[in-house]
Amino acid sequence: MALSLKITRKLAHLLPRRVPQYRRAAAPQGRPKVLVVGVYVGNKPSLIEHIVEQLATATQVELVQRWAAIGGASTSPAVDSVTVERIEGYEPKWLLLERLVRDAPDQGFDYVLFCDDDIWIGTGFLDALIGLQQAHGFAIAQPARTWRSYTDWPIVRRRLGLTARQTGFIESGPVVSMSHQFFDLATPFSTDSPMGWGYDLVWPKMAEKAGLTMGIIDAVPVDHSFRPRSQLYSYDKELARMAEYLSTRDHIREHVTYRKIR
Repeated sequence: MALSLKITRKLAHLLPRRVPQYRRAAAPQGRPKVLVVGVYVGNKPSLIEHIVEQLATATQVELVQRWAAIGGASTSPAVDSVTVERIEGYEPKWLLLERLVRDAPDQGFDYVLFCDDDIWIGTGFLDALIGLQQAHGFAIAQPARTWRSYTDWPIVRRRLGLTARQTGFIESGPVVSMSHQFFDLATPFSTDSPMGWGYDLVWPKMAEKAGLTMGIIDAVPVDHSFRPRSQLYSYDKELARMAEYLSTRDHIREHVTYRKIR
């Protein structure tokens, strides 16, 4: 099976890259208020303009975007209008993301979506993702990744023919959507693992204890193949930090099972 997955992914990389297309999904009910927060690197190539513009195509949620720029801001007027912090030095990613949420002028968000700056998403992405997360009652959810995408965990790859899966694992990037209830459980984020490595192994225990569910949305995949892993950080250093972080926290060790939702 592992060999088959490896071959399939290599074949997928031979195909031309396309912006993901989403089939008809459940529409969000009650026009939920969604806060999107993210960090982009201003002095290196990214997809921030594409992401900001595609997120703005949402019509069925009340959207607020708050982004932080590191190492220089974007020259795009659309991106500049949602850039609320400009940082020259280093700040721990997840602490910065938490501050972007806490400092938002208007609170009362139904969902908080954390987003990286290196994914391709399709038109209507946010409406479809939130609609399905809401319909299935996931307190924390993520879009599946296309087969072209870089992945550490096979479970996050898209399953064709499925709408969503209730899982016991949600990876901490490149996109994570939390209900406000789960955000309050998961914060404050820890400085012990500033890049967020290991958070996704702790979150399932938090959800289980609170009687909440999590899931992967297969009908709304994202392409995460723009930037190879470890280009902007030290893999070995973050791995060591994760081990130290997990040594003092209740966390899962297996996350390969899931329940299909068609």
